[in-house]
Amino acid sequence: KGQEYYNDSIADKTISCADEIINVAKKDKNKQSDEVSAIVLSLICKLLYEKWSDDIAYSIDKAQYKEVIYDYYLKTMEEIGINDDARFNVEEALVSDTRTKHRIPVSDRRLRRINFDSFKDKLKDEHIIKIDTIGNTEYVEFIHDRLVEAIYDKHKEEAEKREYDKKIEELKKKRKRNMFFITLSLVILVIVSALFINAKKNEKNFLITQAKFITAEAEKLAENGDVYDAVRLLRYVIKNNKEAKNIAEMERVVSLLYN
Repeated sequence: KGQEYYNDSIADKTISCADEIINVAKKDKNKQSDEVSAIVLSLICKLLYEKWSDDIAYSIDKAQYKEVIYDYYLKTMEEIGINDDARFNVEEALVSDTRTKHRIPVSDRRLRRINFDSFKDKLKDEHIIKIDTIGNTEYVEFIHDRLVEAIYDKHKEEAEKREYDKKIEELKKKRKRNMFFITLSLVILVIVSALFINAKKNEKNFLITQAKFITAEAEKLAENGDVYDAVRLLRYVIKNNKEAKNIAEMERVVSLLYN
């Protein structure tokens, strides 16, 4: 009996506040229209029922209608199978900067690029949008200003987050490009250094071979008694070949000439 009495109290409360509830659920947020969305009205009544079940004195003014309406909207979009990117683009097209509905042709390029035609009928059946034909053109808009109000703040937050994520991604790509060029520069530096070292090594080997050859010729001259020419040849190689003094053959020929 207590539960029945409690429900009766909620029913009486709902009846006594009917005009106030309907005003909240009116289609036009400026209350210039008497049109009421059944979906929005049912969501508001459901919320108030839950609040009044806990506190019969709960004020209608305190109710967070936007959260309830937005949760219903988001759940409906997910059930239809509309992904977050498509949902975000629908909101971009149909919500104005003044928190009001924005009516646009169904053929608008912003809707075409997300293949809006593939799910517009489902959105209409679920009372998320309305479509009117004017002349030969179909126009679409969200069905209720209250729905738009609920979407606006969430959409703005999401837009700011997407912009932030976009900038972070750009920074990551820029850093990745910079790392690539740094790595490439290091690779080029290593290759050039290796080529230089190899060139220096080849030059040294060439000079040593040259010095050994000339020294051997000087040794042959000395052994044949042509000391003067042998000395001239050694002086030439020592003067023009920086590796000549470092070979063992040079020491041996010099000892042969001066002993």
